[in-house]
Amino acid sequence: MIFYYTQAKQNAGFTAKHFGISRKTFYKWLNRFKESRWDLASLKDLSRRPLNVREWEISLIQEERIKALRRRYIHYGKRKLKVLYKREYQEDPVGR
Repeated sequence: MIFYYTQAKQNAGFTAKHFGISRKTFYKWLNRFKESRWDLASLKDLSRRPLNVREWEISLIQEERIKALRRRYIHYGKRKLKVLYKREYQEDPVGR
C-alpha cells in the first residue's frame, strides 16, 4: 500500500479508495510507518487488549456468600442484596 502511494503521485485519497479504506486510516498507518523509520514490522496489527484491566474486588468467600443470597432471594436486585449482605455478615461488600 505504501509502495502504491509512492507510485500514485502521493495521492492519499486515491490510494485509500483503491484499497477500500478511509483516508484517516491510511494516514494513521503512514504516520506509524514513518515514525518507525520505515520499518515494515510497524504495520502489523496492534493488540486490541485494553490498557487497564480491572482486578477482582471481592474475595472468593464474599463471592460465595453473594451467590447464596442470590439463590435465596431470586427476585432481589443488587441494592437489596447489598443491604442484606451487610446485615447478615456485618461487612460492606465492594460494589458499584
